[in-house]
Amino acid sequence: MHVAWGVDGIDDAFKSLQSNGNQMRGDAPAVSPFGYKTANIETESSHGIHFQLAEGEPA
Repeated sequence: MHVAWGVDGIDDAFKSLQSNGNQMRGDAPAVSPFGYKTANIETESSHGIHFQLAEGEPA
């Protein structure tokens, strides 16, 4: 289970989270199998909770 937020400007959000000390999964947002961009905060940075950002419409 995870908590996800829909955002505009996921690339900027990723950089902001990373620059504020959050451990992010990967070096940049990825494209999901459904066609939208995702960014994930590693659980070590979020007290064990899986947080995800998503941008775009599923293909």
